[in-house]
Amino acid sequence: MKFKDFWGLNVGENAAIAVSLAARKNGTTMGEISSHTGQSQYNVFKRFKEFGHDVVYEGNGSGMRIWLRHKNGIPFPADAEPVSDNLIKSDELALQRTLRNSLDLVEPGLR
Repeated sequence: MKFKDFWGLNVGENAAIAVSLAARKNGTTMGEISSHTGQSQYNVFKRFKEFGHDVVYEGNGSGMRIWLRHKNGIPFPADAEPVSDNLIKSDELALQRTLRNSLDLVEPGLR
């Protein structure tokens, strides 16, 4: 998926991940964006708004929900592969980190 072609604005990989998450039917949260990109990516949504796309914010902080809609009503392609392998890798790393930090819950004294 080339975000320049679809949205009219060329963005880097992390911003593209943020956009793909926000373009989903249920949108995304800033916390989800941070967990997949390592940063908030708030500025990319300002830029998309400047290009005329609809950006809807609800709430604040990491729980802020964001929806992104194309200015011409073009739906986000259902068959698109908008997120990179880094998304899967970041989920796996987060799971590994959680498990490492919770070994005592698996079995007391487990290291």
